[in-house]
Amino acid sequence: MKISKATLLLVIVSLFFSFSTQAKPKKLLRLNLEKGAVYEMTMNMDNHMDQEMMGQQIKMDQKMQMVTSITVADVLSNKNFMLTYQYKSIKMDMETMGQTMSFNTDNPDDDNPASSMLKGMTKVELKMEITSRGEVVNIEGFESFNNAFGQNPQLKGMLQMFSDKEAFKSNFSKTFSYFPEDKVSVGDAWNSTQQLKDFMNMNFEMHFKVTDIEDEKITLDVNSDFNSNSPIEQGGIKMEMDMTGKQNGEMKINSEDGMVSSSDLSQDISMLMKMTNPQTQEEQEIPMEMQSTVKISVIKF
Repeated sequence: MKISKATLLLVIVSLFFSFSTQAKPKKLLRLNLEKGAVYEMTMNMDNHMDQEMMGQQIKMDQKMQMVTSITVADVLSNKNFMLTYQYKSIKMDMETMGQTMSFNTDNPDDDNPASSMLKGMTKVELKMEITSRGEVVNIEGFESFNNAFGQNPQLKGMLQMFSDKEAFKSNFSKTFSYFPEDKVSVGDAWNSTQQLKDFMNMNFEMHFKVTDIEDEKITLDVNSDFNSNSPIEQGGIKMEMDMTGKQNGEMKINSEDGMVSSSDLSQDISMLMKMTNPQTQEEQEIPMEMQSTVKISVIKF
């Protein structure tokens, strides 16, 4: 049976388009920053917590917004980047047992002592050298955070990553944990493991998968597991805290510069705090459940 030229041409065209659709674009995710570029990141966190203490159920709702600014001060000869990093504003609203508490560094009339200390944080400008994979090589000006906290050990404990230089470096580097080893295309998946000993002894196992590539935007599906076992101190009482959690959602990465453009993540966290009652010397356990949403948007100027 003879094959007509038209049929042969149709087969060739079909094969061409078949190969074309299989040839997925490959992208290498790394930081590629330009000197003078400014990135403003807004993070909105919504937390809902249920805690059981001495037979009483305690619920807490917390909303928090942090705005930070990153300026690319220089591109170094070793291909690293020199950044200036600053907290522009910190806001928090918390409600528990019918009582409310608010902090707002943008409000000049907010005379809450904790708010005043957080305002001090917004006046601190850090200088950091980071690699193309977001690893912090060096950091300057961190001691100013301790000056902002003053003599408030409770606030230092709550915001450990701001009072411990190594914890801050680890946590900042974790921001770029989405970088794979090689170029990726739609359907590719990889894992990233991190251990933050200086930040509540946290262990992260993160799973990323490319679900879409459109122009310079790469969409990642994110699934993570994390856990922590760490001693803490609250109100002079020492506790052991065990924590496990899961995180899932979506991130959008700009493949041109490697920066996050937006992310929308949900977290489910279970915590168990163990302590000795200072009055009765009895061992007590305080279980806690928390659901969080964390939304991030980044604007480049």
